[in-house]
Amino acid sequence: MGFRISPDGRYAVYSAYQDTVTVKELYSVPISGAAPSVVRLNGALVAGGDVTDFAISPDSSRVVYRADQETDDVYELYVADDGSTTVCFATSSATVGEGVGTVNLAVNLS
Repeated sequence: MGFRISPDGRYAVYSAYQDTVTVKELYSVPISGAAPSVVRLNGALVAGGDVTDFAISPDSSRVVYRADQETDDVYELYVADDGSTTVCFATSSATVGEGVGTVNLAVNLS
């Protein structure tokens, strides 16, 4: 999977076996080298869990990633804020109440 540079050019996002040799996680590092140096973006992973794919939003404010974070071998999408270790969205399905409006989720992880 390698790494990707954010559209605004401020940081690089990459997946690696960095903190634990058998667990692939997602990290962000500023291109400028400013602190904080490296931030883990994904939440705590279940035993056997890994980050498999990721994409950076066009405005560089979020990183969408796919992982079996909560249940091993059950892959879901998560969204992390730029430079934050807090996962702010995790679901394998979404329910929208009647009359609420339209929800669009377009993610290309290829």
